Amino acid sequence: MSLVDPDAAKRDRARRLPTLRDLIPWAIASFVGGALLAFGLTGMSGAGEPDFTESPMTRFVVMMPLLPVGGILVVLSWVAWVSRVARNPTLPGWAIPSALSLLGAAIGASVSRSRSELIGEPRANLTVLLLLAGAVVLGILAIFSWVRRRARLDGAAQMMRTGSRALGTVTNQGYTHFSESSRILTQVTYSFVDGAGDQRYLKRAAIIEAGDPIVNGEMVDVWYDPGAPGDESRIVVKRRSQG
Repeated sequence: MSLVDPDAAKRDRARRLPTLRDLIPWAIASFVGGALLAFGLTGMSGAGEPDFTESPMTRFVVMMPLLPVGGILVVLSWVAWVSRVARNPTLPGWAIPSALSLLGAAIGASVSRSRSELIGEPRANLTVLLLLAGAVVLGILAIFSWVRRRARLDGAAQMMRTGSRALGTVTNQGYTHFSESSRILTQVTYSFVDGAGDQRYLKRAAIIEAGDPIVNGEMVDVWYDPGAPGDESRIVVKRRSQG
């Protein structure tokens, strides 16, 4: 028995926006998963303990379990990360866990290589360097896209405070059915009438949930720059069901 309604607590958790702190466990999982994958693969290819080289089967049995464990950690961390960013777009995107997985893979491969007869082997060194380079590139892209997304969100918030507001309508929902998926990425067409009486149309990409589908004729709120009503980069569309 509890003094707290468990269903209400579950709804409160679902409504709470994820924060950077919520991403820390999945960042660690990305790194560890990549390290385990690389360590296992390198070990199975002959870069494991010298004692294992006399028995390939022993090496296989010892290293093989690392592969599914590492793979599961990488996939789970990526999925969990993306789902949290979908709920809070101010968080850094999917490139961060990908970069951490590559960084972990570089370190895992390096550790396995340094304990084997492949020390100084050019191809092994090149693999580690390529993994590190990939991690750096993805990290830079992640930071760049994160800064751009934050700037875009700040601009949208500013437009909602200072721009003109109009009532918009969904003229093309962009899809016919969901099939087996619970969500769909589509291009939705909206229309609204600006302050001069001109009817304008714009398309926006949207992820639509099966439990909250967008439909033709749905009313939406639109904010636009009255000085440049045709500038789509300065138009904000918000569904009323999203609060």
